[in-house]
Amino acid sequence: MFVFSTMSKEDGCDQIQMSVKSQDYEAKQALRIAHDLILNALDLRLTYAPSDVLKEHFEVCKQDFVKIWKYETHI
Repeated sequence: MFVFSTMSKEDGCDQIQMSVKSQDYEAKQALRIAHDLILNALDLRLTYAPSDVLKEHFEVCKQDFVKIWKYETHI
């Protein structure tokens, strides 16, 4: 999807080229998804190898996620 959203074709030209416009929205979306995946990986790690210290830090990370992205993680 990302590749197709960055491609464009000008009128009267037979070539398809990569867009030169800003890709801020796509970058923000990729960062948000990566952040969510990392927290999911940490949650999985805590499921199979519990750690009280890591659990405390993980709770802070989840709160930071909500502050940054304005929604709960997909855990």
